[in-house]
Amino acid sequence: MTTIRDRLLKKMQRQIAESTTDDLEKTIGLTRFHLALLVNDKHITQEDADEVIRSGSELCLLAARRTKPEKEKRKPRLSMKPEAESIGPDGVQTKQNIVLIPGKHTTSDGELVEIGMARFTNAVLAKIPEGTLYQRAGILGQVQDGKFHPISPSALRFIIDNSLRLASWHRDRESQAQVLDFEHCIADWAGVVHSMAGRHAQTRELRLIVNHPVCTADGVSPPGYHKGIYHHGEVIIPNMDIAACSAILDDLVIDFPFAERADKHNYFGLLVTPFLRLLIDGPVPMHMIMSSIERTGKTKLVDDVFGRIVLGGPCPAMQLSASDEERDKRFTALLSRCAEAVHFDNLNDFIDSAALCSFITARTYSGRVLGRSEITDFPQDLTIIGTANNPKGTGEIVKRCVPIVLRPDREDPQNRSEFAHPDLAAYVAENRQRILGVLLGLCLHGLQNRRRYIFGGFESWASLVGSVAHVAGWEAWRTNAEAWSVEADQETLDLRAFVDAWLKKLGICSVPLSLLHPVARDANVFPKVFSKPTERGQLTSLGFLLAKHVNRPVFRHRIGRSMQGNNALYYLEPLKGPEGPGEVPVENTEYL
Repeated sequence: MTTIRDRLLKKMQRQIAESTTDDLEKTIGLTRFHLALLVNDKHITQEDADEVIRSGSELCLLAARRTKPEKEKRKPRLSMKPEAESIGPDGVQTKQNIVLIPGKHTTSDGELVEIGMARFTNAVLAKIPEGTLYQRAGILGQVQDGKFHPISPSALRFIIDNSLRLASWHRDRESQAQVLDFEHCIADWAGVVHSMAGRHAQTRELRLIVNHPVCTADGVSPPGYHKGIYHHGEVIIPNMDIAACSAILDDLVIDFPFAERADKHNYFGLLVTPFLRLLIDGPVPMHMIMSSIERTGKTKLVDDVFGRIVLGGPCPAMQLSASDEERDKRFTALLSRCAEAVHFDNLNDFIDSAALCSFITARTYSGRVLGRSEITDFPQDLTIIGTANNPKGTGEIVKRCVPIVLRPDREDPQNRSEFAHPDLAAYVAENRQRILGVLLGLCLHGLQNRRRYIFGGFESWASLVGSVAHVAGWEAWRTNAEAWSVEADQETLDLRAFVDAWLKKLGICSVPLSLLHPVARDANVFPKVFSKPTERGQLTSLGFLLAKHVNRPVFRHRIGRSMQGNNALYYLEPLKGPEGPGEVPVENTEYL
């Protein structure tokens, strides 16, 4: 049990321990006086008094050693080098990459500087190094490793902090001087800069990224950026020896079983198309590589030859997808990435897509970029390639295609072992520079000897590629296109058979739909019409089909329709004569 004596001694010990080192001797003296009185009155012994002094002193010294030394007065902090004119005139680089943040600032000279968002944005974009930012159809991005990568406002914050120093003037508490402090880029500022960057002169307009030179109005594109073209490659010396060029190309595809010379020449036309793309004022048809069975070399023609020559690697393959809505999204994604070519692999036996038709013939393609609630217009500069086994399609599709047919001479073409180039990919990679020189030289020859060719909707492409085909000796180029379009267009084949039976059974006079129904049934055409289970349904479907083809020429006759009361009557009107499409030579044009 603690007594009054013990509590008193403890209190005296605490008084010594809690004193400072400066007051320790004074506190010990006072405590020693009180302890002496207690010893004289025989309340404690001298040993108890000495123990209080000793233990209290030890505790005081121990506490002094544990106490941190008093903080030194803070020195005035260093700031960025003051420069009142650091923001500079709009669009002019200053000596230091310093930009004042939006707001009011008082400089070290006492000058009041007010920075608005417009001045801030222009200054930031002016100080970002040239060649850092590109924009394609309003999409801001960077070119890295020969590819366009869109960037978000968050990514732009990193670019800004890495390219320049944002700063603000503040008063230092100790020195009371104005100092220039570093500020990191916040999301709001980056968002404003991101929204305005596409309109700034420092941001480069991007139309094409290529791994090979292309022909432009000024000549051949140099490596690097030049007027919307980013050439991610080396200087290529054109091979102007036409005979040598033809031999090199023939050797390149010697292992592929082209059905006819036209198919090989059509493929050569595909190879030169990317080199002429900038000069083609309009769309480019889809090149359809096909065969009767799989594993005949269709994908090798796309990847190992076209891809490794034009793109420097395999051509990205994409499925066409089932719905036009999904196709539209994929087309927009391709264009937003500034892709140069696309390969639609393993197309269906029957191709019917309004979105694909629009995509092929569009000069400018409008689509919604994922993540943005606005419609963006893209220049449609893609070279489109499709592969399939004996495909058919609507007339809108097949008339937009250039056929390239492979005809295998055995039922297991994948087991072939005799090749002039066993490792085709390695051969193309090793000889890529030489092949690029061949294609570039042929293009230059064709541009110096321009001719005009007719191909509905693709006149500019036909004239430029046709001129190259003429000088290169590809005399069979596109000579198989009309025959294939007729063969592949099943609806047109059925319509021709139907009109032929119609003429033989009913003549050209006006007849009701009920009389045309048995004609179509006996001719075994229009499977969709006769897939309806009832005759009434078949008549309705046949009426819709004929209404779609009213005024269409078929077999030198035009399908016509007249009304007799509420009933439609159909008739055939003879045409006066065929049109005369063909090649129309024009005066040679010098190519600068």
